Amino acid sequence: MVRSAGASAQVMAKEGNYVQIRMPSGEIRQLVRECMATVGQVGNIDHENRVLGNAGRSRHLGIRPDVRGTAMNAVDHPHGGGRGRSKEIINPAHRGTNLPRDTRRDRKKCGTG
Repeated sequence: MVRSAGASAQVMAKEGNYVQIRMPSGEIRQLVRECMATVGQVGNIDHENRVLGNAGRSRHLGIRPDVRGTAMNAVDHPHGGGRGRSKEIINPAHRGTNLPRDTRRDRKKCGTG
């Protein structure tokens, strides 16, 4: 149950035929007392401190890039597009639809066009 690098569990209590064990996540589980276990801590404690160094090495390990939606183009993600981090002004008439905004009509309504 606790097999990742550097992980360990702790026996909290023994009650009758059951044992309570605290998992690395903090969750407490009840197991039957007759279950087999290895005492100790899993090796390779410094696994989380490893620095991959470059994008190529992480790709060889099968880790794909995490790209934010705001950094994408508008066609690629709902948060994409715009200049910088600006939010698109959504016309209340078109909220919930995929219709493009009519900017000329919006400017006339606001008195700026």
